[in-house]
Amino acid sequence: MSRVSLPDVIAVVTLAFTQTLSRLGGACPDCPVGRAARQQVAEDGLAANLLIAMAPFVIIGLVSLWAERLGKTR
Repeated sequence: MSRVSLPDVIAVVTLAFTQTLSRLGGACPDCPVGRAARQQVAEDGLAANLLIAMAPFVIIGLVSLWAERLGKTR
């Protein structure tokens, strides 16, 4: 009889958990509230909102890249 390792158990539980969450998130794709929400997201300048949301990550990435290059030159 083989024993099950802890990483295998964690992997199976994580997979089951993510599958459950993904099913819950897509439970109501065609209800009126879902359609209205998708329409509002698409109409209210999605590209501008995504750009604003991504700006801090881009800035932190550029500062990190600059600091790494600065460290290599010294």
